[in-house]
Amino acid sequence: MATNDEHTHASLGVRAGRVVAHGPAPRGFLVHGGEPTLWTAYVNGGVVPRGADFVHAVKELAECAGVDPSPLERAEPRDRKAELLQEVDALSRHELTSERGWRARDYMESRGIPSASIEDSGLGLFPARDRVESVLTRAAYSESEIAASGVLADSGWPGRLGGACDERGRARTFWARSLAENADSR
Repeated sequence: MATNDEHTHASLGVRAGRVVAHGPAPRGFLVHGGEPTLWTAYVNGGVVPRGADFVHAVKELAECAGVDPSPLERAEPRDRKAELLQEVDALSRHELTSERGWRARDYMESRGIPSASIEDSGLGLFPARDRVESVLTRAAYSESEIAASGVLADSGWPGRLGGACDERGRARTFWARSLAENADSR
């Protein structure tokens, strides 16, 4: 049970005796007659945190509990494949805005994307295979890393409009769409 009536009433609108922090709500607390609340959501303004907000909420909870949160701040190990995909994504975005991307830009405008929005659209134009291979080799990726990434596995990608970023802005996989009318996306 909660013990501070003033705080419990101010933050949850109930007396402390109605709040239980064990039993059916092991990762949070339960107000009798209500739904369980995660501790991470409680410190995040009632919203279940995701990504960086989750890490921030856990740090805040650790500090409240007197636990050192510094182990949460360790650097993530390098992910060469993700870095390689990021490199290809940047290259394809550059390709779209280069002279070689005029057909793709025209296509995008014909589909209702204003020319002023194309550069910041997150989309790119997948470059020719030899261009991708050259850029990755100059960036010190080995033949085996390039092969394992799969970026050169589909001969149909060059000249297609596509993207690679997930909801956190990281390249994880590629998708592409032909510029031809009635074409399927890949």
